Amino acid sequence: MKYLSPTFPALIFTSLILFLALSVIHPLKAQTVVGVNKDSLYLFPEDGSQKVGELNPGTSATIIQRSGDWALIEIPSGAKSLKGWVKTSSLGAALGQMSQPRTIEGRDENQRYAVSLAINPITIFFPWLEVQIGVPIKPNFRINITPQWMSWAYGNDPFKSSMFGGSLSFTGFLEPWQGWYLEPGFLYLRSDKGNGSWIGGQMIGGYEQSWKSGFFINIGLGAGVGRFDDGNDNEGEFLDLDGVFPYPTWNALIGYRF
Repeated sequence: MKYLSPTFPALIFTSLILFLALSVIHPLKAQTVVGVNKDSLYLFPEDGSQKVGELNPGTSATIIQRSGDWALIEIPSGAKSLKGWVKTSSLGAALGQMSQPRTIEGRDENQRYAVSLAINPITIFFPWLEVQIGVPIKPNFRINITPQWMSWAYGNDPFKSSMFGGSLSFTGFLEPWQGWYLEPGFLYLRSDKGNGSWIGGQMIGGYEQSWKSGFFINIGLGAGVGRFDDGNDNEGEFLDLDGVFPYPTWNALIGYRF
């Protein structure tokens, strides 16, 4: 029996943490906005702090930093500039920004759907049932939980040597809500007979297209490395192999966003 090297899970875990950090954390870029309300500028982002100036409607301001409902801005003041904290409700849209948010195929990029549900219509015929449940964290980032059930004994005893389990994956889109993506994930399946199992880490790259109606398709191709354990040495049970092997993987999903 062969087992994964201790460095393999550590490498997968480190790659996942790096991917999450790059997907979720974005540096704040300086943004020029226009004041819409007359408000005071404060030394600190809290009511009652020392006032350092005033923001008038129509004044151009550069946002330097954000903290909750407050923004640190810089406004022109004579020959110099003035910095202070102000409530973000007193600031308008960025200069040059369209009055309506940019849309992609009819979907507002500021609109956040609660959950997506998708199935793989191809693997059903094996039979292999997989249902992906997606939860968006940001317009460019989604967490997917995919329960799976597969049977290798089609037409005989459908529950003999079948497998159940699922995968946990993280989709990072290059554009808001859809488009090209990378999707690292983990897979675990277990045989309902004996101690057979399949555990691995994988990476998929692909494209997801969504429509205003909420329907979407997802096509991707990738590879993984996993440890296979047939649970015994008898042929005909689960998979007649033990050890660590590479394997191909893919996305072929049709779904709906709620």
